[in-house]
Amino acid sequence: GGGGGGGGANIELTKMFSLPMIPGAPPGSPVVDISYDASYQALIVLVDGPGNDVAAEISTYSGMPMYFTNAASGNQAATAITVKDAGNWWVAVSQMIGGQKTWKIQDAFNPSSSYNVSNGGAGPTNDIVSLMWDSTSSSFYASELNTTGTGTVTIWKVPTDGSNASTININANPTNGGFAGLVGLSGNSFLGANGDRAAQFDPSTQVVMSDYDFTGASGLNVQGLAVNSNESLVYIADGSDQSIYSGSVPEAGTVSSTFPSAMAFRTSASTNTSFVLTDCGSSCTYDYITEVKHASGSEGDIKSISGGFT
Repeated sequence: GGGGGGGGANIELTKMFSLPMIPGAPPGSPVVDISYDASYQALIVLVDGPGNDVAAEISTYSGMPMYFTNAASGNQAATAITVKDAGNWWVAVSQMIGGQKTWKIQDAFNPSSSYNVSNGGAGPTNDIVSLMWDSTSSSFYASELNTTGTGTVTIWKVPTDGSNASTININANPTNGGFAGLVGLSGNSFLGANGDRAAQFDPSTQVVMSDYDFTGASGLNVQGLAVNSNESLVYIADGSDQSIYSGSVPEAGTVSSTFPSAMAFRTSASTNTSFVLTDCGSSCTYDYITEVKHASGSEGDIKSISGGFT
């Protein structure tokens, strides 16, 4: 088996500005993660300061901070940040309890409002390093760090309706690990990044649809992603030079391949459907089956894509 489609494109980056000193944090405090607040046209930047972690609102035009707050202090550590809605920042935080590291996602301004990142008492195996809000499913997605560059990246889906958290697993090979940055481009297209690479994947099928090289930023080490849908821009925090870059949002990916392995066709009174088994190459772990409808009024509609076949 093997997998995913698209592959091999570039996302050209342009440097916007170097991160300024963040109020409340010592000079040189490293950037941890970023997000974007469309209502205020501002980047939300999380930095790791000794004693307390600080989140700041930074103008995308001037590069200067406009507002800041402590995101975590004491025995908590904030490792990722996302904007849920206008002025509503949420952070992933770790805390040692009884000698064990536990994780939750909490309101940066009201820490008592939070969601545990666990299922049946079991939480993340590795540190959470990126966080995003998905309005389609009313859930947070939080990515664990994969440093091996092999296997899969584990991403936690944490619903806000009280239902249990769950995990999805995305092939780590296209990005050599990750995800140090995670954003949603649409309800069925997420972008994860690591180092100087990115992978676009479908969170439902867990299939990598396209992978990219970031170009135009020598020595890039992604330390956070944010997306500005209004201007079709993706923002990148570079941990190597503490700068913010921007690039064009990649087009919504579709699973594709030049290696169809088999096809079957079903005829019924109401629906004619073809099923294509595809060996999708080297971008993901599994092959997949695409179901395409041929019924009157819906010719060519892709009904579903099923992964997990080896």
